[in-house]
Amino acid sequence: MSEPERAGAGQAWAAAPKAKRSVLVVTHTGRPGAVRSAKLVIERLAEAGITVRVLEDEADELACVGVDMMPVSG
Repeated sequence: MSEPERAGAGQAWAAAPKAKRSVLVVTHTGRPGAVRSAKLVIERLAEAGITVRVLEDEADELACVGVDMMPVSG
């Protein structure tokens, strides 16, 4: 795809009304590095105005404020 085609598509996207966005963040809570990374991702997404969701089972381990907790279904 050429540069002008990408710019055109980006301009169309920028002109569209803003929809509320949300992201489910899932991490391996048994790995301290993964937990640190997930906390950083959650913080940056929230700063960008994106609603962050985490699994109920992981919420305590992540200890993040302002996230939506999602039930785990089997």
